[in-house]
Amino acid sequence: ARLPVGSNGYVLTADSAETLGIKWAAVAAPSAGLTFLASSSPSAASTVTFDSVFSSTYQNYLITGVLTGSADAGVQMRLRVGGVDLSGSNYSYTVLFNDTSSVSGTGGGTSQTSAKFTNSGSSGTSVFTSYMMNPFATAPTGYMTNQARFIGGSQARCDFYGGTNITNSYDGFKLYPDSGTFSGTIRIYGIANS
Repeated sequence: ARLPVGSNGYVLTADSAETLGIKWAAVAAPSAGLTFLASSSPSAASTVTFDSVFSSTYQNYLITGVLTGSADAGVQMRLRVGGVDLSGSNYSYTVLFNDTSSVSGTGGGTSQTSAKFTNSGSSGTSVFTSYMMNPFATAPTGYMTNQARFIGGSQARCDFYGGTNITNSYDGFKLYPDSGTFSGTIRIYGIANS
């Protein structure tokens, strides 16, 4: 038996339900490693929230951003569930700062009401990537943020590590500066589990 030529771009595929056991089929799109979920472009904002972005579809997430602040300030993070912040004394974090001449570290300690997530600065632009692990799982949630700040002609790098050991299932988070406002773009991607 002969199967006629298929449509352009189609491939020959085994299918036991077909009379000849084969058929022409469209090429399946490759599974993407990252799936875009949400974005926000705050403008002179004192807070930005993302609700219903974490789900059982992904275990881990990539968050990217470019921020400029009205003041040199840390940007705090709180996890959310059902549109409500986890605002108790449940966070801990550590910051490692590296400029052209020195390296220093600070610890936020434990029992904090938020976690320092990145920085915004009035004298330059901050770009960052952050990996958020296990926010939707009923397990401790952690993050690692790598940031570069461009201040005048120089650059400084900060790394932020933190999270909470409260084993809730979170579906979102909020970012807000320690003082002033921030502007820029923040994007969230789900990372494929396999």
